Amino acid sequence: MSQMKTQIITRYDSPHQFEPLLPSEALMGPLLEQASDLTRKQRLAVAHIQTEAHCEVELDAKRAVLGDEVARWLYSADALSWLHRELFGGLPADDLRLSDGSAMVSRDARPHPGCTDF
Repeated sequence: MSQMKTQIITRYDSPHQFEPLLPSEALMGPLLEQASDLTRKQRLAVAHIQTEAHCEVELDAKRAVLGDEVARWLYSADALSWLHRELFGGLPADDLRLSDGSAMVSRDARPHPGCTDF
């Protein structure tokens, strides 16, 4: 214990003390853009997980009615339309923007002859 030295600990709790540690605005722009893109990707990932859970419930319900024909339904235009609504319906428009600036368009926005809602 006698070898321990007393240390003075300085508290930095005022915002002006932290300003020199922050990156410049020129450096912050790309960081904020990356954070925004990461947040968008996380929302899309959560939407995929939720859609998968909804799909499992829907498949169980359809299996009770259709039996083994449920696989045929899963690959139908109706099911694809339903999946698109489940996946993209709750996302903000900005999350549907692709890297080239174009927007993902739901299958419902592009009518397909022979596709009927259920």
